[in-house]
Amino acid sequence: MKVVRGVRSVLAITIVVTMSGCATLSKQECQTADWQIIGMEDGASGKPASFVGEHRKACAEYGIAPDLAAYQKGHAKGLKEYCNYDNGYRLAESGGAYNQVCTQADYPLFVQGFQRGAVAYQHLSEIRKLQDAKNDAAKRLEEVKALIKEKEALIIADASTSQQRKVLLEEVTSLNLEMTELNATLAMMEVDIGQAQNRYEQFRQSP
Repeated sequence: MKVVRGVRSVLAITIVVTMSGCATLSKQECQTADWQIIGMEDGASGKPASFVGEHRKACAEYGIAPDLAAYQKGHAKGLKEYCNYDNGYRLAESGGAYNQVCTQADYPLFVQGFQRGAVAYQHLSEIRKLQDAKNDAAKRLEEVKALIKEKEALIIADASTSQQRKVLLEEVTSLNLEMTELNATLAMMEVDIGQAQNRYEQFRQSP
């Protein structure tokens, strides 16, 4: 099954972070609340039905209680929008945890998408690991080049003694060897990254 990109799935993939101490609804929102719509919005963004408790806390200050039946009805509709294959895939591919609001029994397509997205995440993790290693090697290569220039400058400096020049030459030789090895390593890493990216693309294109 291919991953279909769409406005709905982009909107629905919101990862919920509840900020402690922040009310979910204002006084005016509590007073004019359409609890079915609020439930639908919460469900469509992946919030569990228990999130109504946060709204209850927010509105209790104003003596207003949520219409639980309306909220749950809307929430169920919202989950149908959220718990689809594309969102399951996208959540897992981004490294997100399995969302328990989309159960295997009720939303098997979400779970299928999540399982496939988890494989994609492994491919992407491999690519990131290789790229990080390449960046570290490239950084060390620049450090080595700088050290070589520094030591070569000391070799020809009038203040350097013959013994110091001998030690510096040995150090430059060692650094040149390291530079050669780093260049070879970087070339191999380029190949490894290209192969990993190809594996990821082949996976994405596979049924």
